[in-house]
Amino acid sequence: MQPYSQAAEENKTVVLPVLEPRLKGVDQVLEIGSGTAEQIVYFAAQHPEVRWQASDLAANIPHIQARIADAALANLPDPVILDVSGDAWPSPPLQFVYTSNTLHIMSWQAVACLLRGCAERLVAGGHLCVYGPFILDGAPLCDSNIAFDQHLRERDPLSGIRDTAAMREVAEPLGLLLQEQIAMPHNNHVLIWQKR
Repeated sequence: MQPYSQAAEENKTVVLPVLEPRLKGVDQVLEIGSGTAEQIVYFAAQHPEVRWQASDLAANIPHIQARIADAALANLPDPVILDVSGDAWPSPPLQFVYTSNTLHIMSWQAVACLLRGCAERLVAGGHLCVYGPFILDGAPLCDSNIAFDQHLRERDPLSGIRDTAAMREVAEPLGLLLQEQIAMPHNNHVLIWQKR
C-alpha cells in the first residue's frame, strides 16, 4: 500500500488555483519534496500541457515512483533525487518551482540552501511557490501554529515554522523577491517568490 497524506489530499484542490495564474507560458514545474506524490499527480492530470518533475530525498523515491507509475501520465516523468543542501539539482534554468509542507521540517540551513538554489537556477521572472505554515514578518502565530511549532521542535530541534523576514534576508540579495503571501485554510499560506 502506498503512503497517504491527508493534508496533501485535502490541499491539492485549494493550492492549484493559486498556482494556475502563474503557470501561463510555463513548460515545466519542479516540485521539491514530493512526499506521497498525491499533489503532483493531481496537478499533472489537470495540466497535461506542463511537464511536472517530482523530486525528493533518495529514501522517498520508490513510493513516489510507484504512484507515478500507477498514474501513467505522459507529462509526469520518473522522480529525481534532490537534496537541496547538495549540488545535484536538475539542470537549470528552472521556470517554476513548487514545494509544500517542507520548510518547517527542514533545518534552517536546508531552507537557506533551497532558497539559494532556486535563486541561482530560476529564469528571470520565474516563480518559487511555497505552501505551509509561516511566521509572517515576525507577527505572532495563532494558537494552533504555536502548538504545532512546539511539536516540531520537540521532535527535531532543527525544525520549526519559518519566519518570512529571515527567508527574505537570504533570498532577496540573490534577486528572489517575495511578491505575495496568500492566506489559505488552516492557518497556512502560499508564498509567491519571483526571480528578478
